[in-house]
Amino acid sequence: MVKKLGRVDLASGKLDKNRLYFVLRYSMSQPTLGIHHLTAIASDPQITIDFYTRILGLRLVKKTVNQDDVQTYHLFFGDRTGEPGMDLTFFTFQPSFPGRRGSGQVTTISLAVPGGSLPFWEERLSKNHIKYEPMSPVWGAVGIVFYDQDDQRFELVEVADLPMVDTQVWTTAEIDQTRAIRSFDSARLSVDRLELLEPILTQVLGYELVDQKGTARLYKLPQGQRAAYLEVEASAALRGLDQRERGPCITWLFEPVSRLVYLH
Repeated sequence: MVKKLGRVDLASGKLDKNRLYFVLRYSMSQPTLGIHHLTAIASDPQITIDFYTRILGLRLVKKTVNQDDVQTYHLFFGDRTGEPGMDLTFFTFQPSFPGRRGSGQVTTISLAVPGGSLPFWEERLSKNHIKYEPMSPVWGAVGIVFYDQDDQRFELVEVADLPMVDTQVWTTAEIDQTRAIRSFDSARLSVDRLELLEPILTQVLGYELVDQKGTARLYKLPQGQRAAYLEVEASAALRGLDQRERGPCITWLFEPVSRLVYLH
């Protein structure tokens, strides 16, 4: 059974003492294995399925319901084998209303694609009337920014050396292995006080600070596994809101594989 060991309020960067005890107990012996999954809120379930499977070419790994609200779908998108590090999930709620990106949220989800595949994705997004723009090269990466039907912000980032076996890659009739989305590249967290969150990232989860520009910091896990990067920016923006007043959730994987630590 999965054990969710801890939760951090990203807006303040605080982890309550009781949850911190369990996170320290289970994770200090070894660092996280990387991002397990990212969960966000969507509106129309069929439109969401069409966007992520037909346009982005991800596999619909599972369709189930929210255990707290069985009238709500929980959709899982990923690679061929449903591996951690490429598990993007959505709760769908209707009627919907516009959210607001801001502090206390995962504000950007970066997806890794093979080197040289961006022209294909630019053409594909244009063909499907999806606006995109060049990604700001803060960390030297090359990519594009686009938004889904619910204004969730994504990046497609070219990664030359992807640590993934071919049997995990999910392909379609229009998207082959040389272009398919492989895994999460990173996630960007927006917080009020970065100095409160950083000890949790470095001392508990095992991230290393590898770069810093202005109020943004880039962290990486030393093992070189999938979804190894994490971006954190200190933001004075208002607290972000989605349809249920809670932003996207990020969950990390620990050994044994049934142990998870999550932030939202």
